[in-house]
Amino acid sequence: MKSKNSVNNSKAKPGRQYRRLSAAITEMKQIERGESAPSRQWEIVPDGKGGFIRRQITVRKSAPLKPGAALALTARIKLKLSQHDFAALLGVADGTLKGWEQGRREPNRAARVLLAVAARDPEAVLAAAKAA
Repeated sequence: MKSKNSVNNSKAKPGRQYRRLSAAITEMKQIERGESAPSRQWEIVPDGKGGFIRRQITVRKSAPLKPGAALALTARIKLKLSQHDFAALLGVADGTLKGWEQGRREPNRAARVLLAVAARDPEAVLAAAKAA
């Protein structure tokens, strides 16, 4: 007969903290061997007051731009206009243009055609805007 204080000999499932630590150590070893890249890198610099500042020096990879976002950004850069001025040229709200450029919103077909023309021939768009 087993007593109440006897130890259970069956293997216990590792705890959550152990699993997270184990995964972190495995990831660290993969980075050291060059099998994967670190998600972040930090730089420690003096703050001028006797202390130090920690800054992130690499940016995480972001998702590729959506086609509408790439068109809007390319057209605006080629025209060398601010977001406010470019939105006024297109006749849309500033927030709409920002949404297009950040990929939160997708321009409709007419806007995509205008953006494509602006990206290909920025001078023609400026001339047409002045004539209107």
